[in-house]
Amino acid sequence: MPVKNYSDFIKEDISDLSIVPEHMAQGDMSEEQEMAIGQLKTIIDHSSELINLVANADNKDLEAWVQSKITTATDYIETVHSYMQGRLDNKDENPK
Repeated sequence: MPVKNYSDFIKEDISDLSIVPEHMAQGDMSEEQEMAIGQLKTIIDHSSELINLVANADNKDLEAWVQSKITTATDYIETVHSYMQGRLDNKDENPK
């Protein structure tokens, strides 16, 4: 069976997204924003690699601790996303 490379799929999938708005790419970000964006890009890179590793593993059964770490990471990212999205939604509903 041919080995699938999901990295290309992931890169194609996110290539249309403007990860960093243009005004921010010009240096209008705080250190915290720059750090968070760097960390999120690392998550994207590692996730892309992990998709390949998991999809093409000889052993189809993931160890429980691996599944647990992926579940925890998913929960953390979803929690931060929900929080940030809620802040954005509130800002849109209550402009200053």
